[in-house]
Amino acid sequence: MATTVVSGRIDVLTARQVERILAREGVAPGEVIRRTWEAIAETGKIPADGVKVHDEASTKLRELMELRASLPKVDWLDNLTDSQAKDMVASRYE
Repeated sequence: MATTVVSGRIDVLTARQVERILAREGVAPGEVIRRTWEAIAETGKIPADGVKVHDEASTKLRELMELRASLPKVDWLDNLTDSQAKDMVASRYE
């Protein structure tokens, strides 16, 4: 069977998020694209959960996530245990 290349553009933040999810699940990006296109060809419809509607709330969330991604990484904070975080917060109110 002959094949063709399908390409598209996506913002960097979304690409990074999806790459992490696909890596965790052990699925290649091409496999997701192939399955999606095959489902559309088979049913004649775009999967309802395959198209994200952008509203004001999702735009604001995207902006927040972009800001978060642009901030420097703080290793000591990422590595706090729940107990250490609780102690740190509690110490501010003593």
